[in-house]
Amino acid sequence: MTDLFAKRRARLLALKALRDGQSHPALDNTLAAPCPACGAVASKRELAKSLYVCPRCGHHNPVGAYYRLRLVLDPGTFRELGVKIGARDPLNFPG
Repeated sequence: MTDLFAKRRARLLALKALRDGQSHPALDNTLAAPCPACGAVASKRELAKSLYVCPRCGHHNPVGAYYRLRLVLDPGTFRELGVKIGARDPLNFPG
């Protein structure tokens, strides 16, 4: 359980350092990502510029839901409904 809090604390410290404009060792791993298809390492900024397509092999990396909505919809037109609705598990599905 303490490992869970240690990971969260490290992530929060890294975000605080990023916000303050400082360098943090935990940020070094988040600046570049290897391609799952070819293994080439590309910076996250370069991936975002190429719409998360690997510049070497053309592999399409997954993107988040809000990023995809930003790509598809006009600015200022998206309004999320049911923000306060929580997830339920009526079938007691494991996991």
